[in-house]
Amino acid sequence: MYLIDISSIKRYLQMKKKKKSTKYKALAPYLLRIMVGLLFLGPGLMKIKALSGGGHPVVGMLGGIVALAWILAIVEVLAGGMLVAGYKQSLATIPLAVILIGAIILTKAWSDPMSLLWHLVGIAALFQVYTACPCCPFDKK
Repeated sequence: MYLIDISSIKRYLQMKKKKKSTKYKALAPYLLRIMVGLLFLGPGLMKIKALSGGGHPVVGMLGGIVALAWILAIVEVLAGGMLVAGYKQSLATIPLAVILIGAIILTKAWSDPMSLLWHLVGIAALFQVYTACPCCPFDKK
């Protein structure tokens, strides 16, 4: 005979695990949306700073068209900020996915497996935010 009922302790621990995991599962969409937004917001701000100071390597990738580099940087900042703020996330993910697809093509990322993998992970994260992130209070679908 045991002083402590082992089966009830196991049930309690399993219930405690379930409560904890559901609590953190509710945070996952928010964290994903914010992190993906920061993934674009930071580099976009760095591009704007570099472009206003004279140039950025992305200009060379875009065929020397400075205006296109400015548009790219502004879209990254605006769409990334929209994701961080949770404003119109479904609208913000589309241009960011186009930017990543364009980056794969322009940088020939398929020749570097790790670069290609990171771009594809970014596209997958954007797809997840677009389709399954219920955390945007401004989206009325």
